[in-house]
Amino acid sequence: MRKRFEQQFSLGQLAIKDIEFTTRTRDRLSSMYRALKEIFVNPEYNEKVFAILEEEITKKKKRTGRTGMDLWMIFVLAQTRMCLAIDYDELQHQANYNKLLRQLLGVEIPFEVGVQFKYQTLVDNVELLTDETLRRINDVILMFGEKVFKKKRNGTLALV
Repeated sequence: MRKRFEQQFSLGQLAIKDIEFTTRTRDRLSSMYRALKEIFVNPEYNEKVFAILEEEITKKKKRTGRTGMDLWMIFVLAQTRMCLAIDYDELQHQANYNKLLRQLLGVEIPFEVGVQFKYQTLVDNVELLTDETLRRINDVILMFGEKVFKKKRNGTLALV
């Protein structure tokens, strides 16, 4: 049975709500990670996103058996892949060596190797999210964005 997110912290592990991001950057990945953190922390939108993920990923599967990758991990990795328009080889590199991404996934543990993602595991899990599912989630994110983001003078959105 898949979990939404592993709640058990290891010694020295940083909670997702405590992750700090650089605010002075034009990097699209940092902006997306900040938005994902806000979705994770906001109970209303967190519930909506996880409900869609559970419906799509676990709909035809038994509630017993081996645990799979957490729903949050699948969601973050799929969003990272779409944001950067990268293949699974690059996604594997990002998932294993990008400290900020690993903190957002909840697997970055100081002074330990921690979780290492295998190529086929990434492919098998990230592909579970169909384009239709991602569109439904993006609709929720857009609703969330209207409340959390403010519009700048040039017409772009930024976190409040």
